[in-house]
Amino acid sequence: RLYDMKLKIQFLIILIGCLLSARPVMASVGDWHSYRSVGPHDQVALLGDDLYVLTDGNLFVTDTTLTEFTSLSRLSLLSGNTISKIAVAPDHQHLALLYNDGLIDIIDADGSTISIMDLQTKSLTANKQPLGVTFSGDEMIVAAEFGFYRVSLSSYSIVDSYTTPSSCNIAFYWKDAWYRSVRGHGLQRCPASNNAKQESNWTTLQSDTILAALTFFTP
Repeated sequence: RLYDMKLKIQFLIILIGCLLSARPVMASVGDWHSYRSVGPHDQVALLGDDLYVLTDGNLFVTDTTLTEFTSLSRLSLLSGNTISKIAVAPDHQHLALLYNDGLIDIIDADGSTISIMDLQTKSLTANKQPLGVTFSGDEMIVAAEFGFYRVSLSSYSIVDSYTTPSSCNIAFYWKDAWYRSVRGHGLQRCPASNNAKQESNWTTLQSDTILAALTFFTP
């Protein structure tokens, strides 16, 4: 019994030591701040000193102090109505607004807006709503129900598009190869040296159950 008591005391001393050593990295009272929200937000993106908040298809902008939110619309800055996704390019110089109908607005760091209507005006039977967005160099890669397409952020145009057997959840370029997540087919890979428009050049890597963890990945 005495031996058991000594073990308990030693364990208690170790536990207290661990708690004390971890204390400096823990947030104390007063370190947290709460801010007024425009509602349940779906996505947020920071471009320069402006914070863009997407909630239920509506876009709001505020500065980093979060003291006042301004609603953006077609009367102020936007070219379309319902926004599906927002994403900031890795260079932090472009904010992409992707609408349900395929329209794309690119907001530069200086606040100017350029619209890309290539997909919006194209006749498609499949849904044009974007499902996933990634970036590679100066290109944005957008996945949709019909496949995926590449958007140049320098020429503000769609460079190329690729159809898939079923809905494409996400597509990205990594280490000299294209990757795509296709419903019912899993994660697939196509070397950049091959023609990505040829279905036989795609190889399935993983199942859809494992692929769920990759839907947030942006190389």
